[in-house]
Amino acid sequence: MSENENRAMPELERLTANVLKDPENADARFELGVLYGKMGQLEQAIGEFGEAVRINPKNEAARYNMGAYLFKQGKFLEAKKIYHEVLEINPDYLAAHYGLGVVHNQLEEYEDAIERYHKVADSKPDFAEVRYRLGIVYFLTEKYEESIEALKETINIIPEHSEAHFNLSAAYDKANDGKNAIIHMTISELVFGQKGDQDRQKQCGDQLGQLYSKYNYSPEDFCLPPLN
Repeated sequence: MSENENRAMPELERLTANVLKDPENADARFELGVLYGKMGQLEQAIGEFGEAVRINPKNEAARYNMGAYLFKQGKFLEAKKIYHEVLEINPDYLAAHYGLGVVHNQLEEYEDAIERYHKVADSKPDFAEVRYRLGIVYFLTEKYEESIEALKETINIIPEHSEAHFNLSAAYDKANDGKNAIIHMTISELVFGQKGDQDRQKQCGDQLGQLYSKYNYSPEDFCLPPLN
């Protein structure tokens, strides 16, 4: 048994006792499912969420969590079905729209992913991750200008988002904007270095070398301001 599981045992015993005392209590089932999820016991978590849904078919959160854990298990089509069920109950459940976007993304259903991501982004303008994901999907569909805009919006929210800078550099390169490609790859290299991620830092350095050569620039041509 892991250290995390050991720490969770008293809570597990308490929540299990609650379920045994009242097996038809949807809230008790849901709480136990949440704990199983935190412990990494996904099958047990899905089982408890399923029981919560059986008891209360309108339980949006239990259905959503089932979908999330099915996705973690790589059961993308099952997760997709569950997320749609959530939205049949509540069409404005943004987490399910986002989850569907991620599923569509994984299944390479990119236009559907874009639609779902936009639904979330329009309602949560400060949610950086959905804008980052939009930027990646636009890049994969060769819509480089849209990718650039979405990744710039990500960085406006989280200036130190190293992956956004890295992919923004790639999008600028596809748009033949060498100067901005170099600027954002340089920032990505700096941020990965600050995080201690030497492998990604080296990857950025290698990319920079290629960009300098491709666009006939040198490091002396750039003097970047501090990130913060």
